[in-house]
Amino acid sequence: MQNDATHSDIHIRNADRRDVPRLKAYFEGLSELARRNRFHVPIKTIRDELVELMLSRSRCAMIAEDRRNHAIVGEAVMAVESEGEKAETGLSVAEGWRGKGLGDKLLRELEKRAKAAGARVIYGDMLGGNALMKKLAQRRSYEIVRTPGDWSLSRFRKKLAEWRG
Repeated sequence: MQNDATHSDIHIRNADRRDVPRLKAYFEGLSELARRNRFHVPIKTIRDELVELMLSRSRCAMIAEDRRNHAIVGEAVMAVESEGEKAETGLSVAEGWRGKGLGDKLLRELEKRAKAAGARVIYGDMLGGNALMKKLAQRRSYEIVRTPGDWSLSRFRKKLAEWRG
């Protein structure tokens, strides 16, 4: 089935606890590979507790909805580290929505919110074989490096502001 949606068909909003059942269904609707890329481990069943934990630990959690049917078609979260200098991110886009700019739109919004929170660096970890995320990060001018302490992950990071000093 072809998806002819445009950016005007997308609404990005903050997620909250009321969205847990819909987010759970969204994650379970992703392919096994997409779930593995998002959570870095193979997960067949998404528990409510996992989604609640994602929402509770995030400085911001967003969902992208299709205005036409209100389906969740993407999500993004960000947590600012305790010292406030770095913001860690994660995001996913439903298979039918990839290649339409939604990942770019979500990542751009994460950058904006990280900067507003005072973070000087934004980063995320991805499986080394996650070519789609790597391509998106490079397109948004992120540096790709090895994740410290984990050979299976790569880190995408971007300086948002100069270090205080």
